[in-house]
Amino acid sequence: MKVIGTGLIGSEIRNQRHLFSNEAIMIIAAGVSDSSSDDDQDYFREFGMVQENCRIAASDKLKLVYLSTYSVHEHATKPTKYVKSKLRCEDYVLKSAPDNVVIRLTNVAGSGGNSRNILNYLTEQIRTGNSFTVFENVRRNFIDVEHVPAFILHVLKENTNARIFEMVSPRSYSIQEIVAAIEKQFQRNAQYNLKSGLSNNFSSNDTCSRFYENQVKSSNLEHLILKYFSE
Repeated sequence: MKVIGTGLIGSEIRNQRHLFSNEAIMIIAAGVSDSSSDDDQDYFREFGMVQENCRIAASDKLKLVYLSTYSVHEHATKPTKYVKSKLRCEDYVLKSAPDNVVIRLTNVAGSGGNSRNILNYLTEQIRTGNSFTVFENVRRNFIDVEHVPAFILHVLKENTNARIFEMVSPRSYSIQEIVAAIEKQFQRNAQYNLKSGLSNNFSSNDTCSRFYENQVKSSNLEHLILKYFSE
């Protein structure tokens, strides 16, 4: 087993590498994490990294699992550079070998990670009393980083011809609900403005439903905030 990436997700997969002791796989948990990046060089390096690791996986006879983002759905009509790059990488991975798979993740909650992650960002603004602006119609879906390795294994064991999977927790939250949950945890009132935005939704699937029903005890937002953001 090989893990590419040293960030929040890659580190957690290494922590649980015992789950994959019988799996000949490579997991790519690396690439551009800042969805607002406009730097073409970032995406050039990302695609080069995926190309190189696809070659290594094929040479070493490893099944490749590429961790992508569910946000490819949110910008389908006007894709950002971030989304275009993720879709390009997905396509390359799937065309490189017939057994390769893609797993799209929603917002991953954990200790540390990208400061632009929505939970990290909102928690920091509320804790420090900074004013911020959010889009009122936007919803967010959160998965626990500790559940990601088990979901990857769950996908590998699925008896299906599907090659693109999506990890979506059972419930999604409005921005107002997220802010209220953080306010409750820290007993502080948020100073924020609401801006009109495009509405969105998250669709679960049979693979994901079976995983959450059988392997996850708690996945709600309040639990994640208490687990990773308590003072």
